[in-house]
Amino acid sequence: MIVYIPIFYQVFYVVIATISVSTNCSVVYVTIRSRTLRSACNIFIALISLGDAVQMCAHFVMISTYYISPVLFYFWP
Repeated sequence: MIVYIPIFYQVFYVVIATISVSTNCSVVYVTIRSRTLRSACNIFIALISLGDAVQMCAHFVMISTYYISPVLFYFWP
């Protein structure tokens, strides 16, 4: 059974993931570049932002494999 996701939700999901990756990467970049933001608390915030950016990158992989999986599983033994 193939579940169809409407195009609006697909676009919305990609846009939200893109915004999340870009803003989290900017938090990490600003924390690294600014000497005044190198306190322990700010480093922890940057690490949380880095982890969130990596998780959102995994969502891009999940979205792409959602469409490739019927082709892959067709040839699965």
